[in-house]
Amino acid sequence: NASGYATASVFLAGGVASSYLNVLTIGLVPPDSYNFQGRKDIGTLVANTFLAAQSSFVSSASGIKMAVPINTTQALMATAVYSDMTPPLLVNFTLDLSNGSISLTFNEVVNASSFVVSRISISNSSTTPSSLVALMTSIAVSQNSNIQVILLSPADKLAIQQ
Repeated sequence: NASGYATASVFLAGGVASSYLNVLTIGLVPPDSYNFQGRKDIGTLVANTFLAAQSSFVSSASGIKMAVPINTTQALMATAVYSDMTPPLLVNFTLDLSNGSISLTFNEVVNASSFVVSRISISNSSTTPSSLVALMTSIAVSQNSNIQVILLSPADKLAIQQ
């Protein structure tokens, strides 16, 4: 880019575009949205958010394609950047006692270093559990991702199996 800032880039493969008057909005969807989450070097400030595009990425209302590309060396700086303010949501999980793991899938990338396994428990009911096992010695083994994996300790695995 022409700004002199250090560069990083994320290629967008998809998304949902909408327009109103002269504003084009691209809603990021997975996996594109995951490429931004958890990164500090791009998409967090106006000063580290630039856009480059091929010449044919948009057409006017009358169908005329944009003729001039926006090259990465002359990328446009964002006018505004809005931080992610939505907390992660656990979408589903899988308990695999054969390999001694729990895989948790979230709706967005989570910070692996913030993951506290000892705050998780497994029960036999969502409303009135008669059996509840708090994970005491298991460990998380994932990087920043929307999928987090817990390796069950022998003690936690045994407690779940009893």
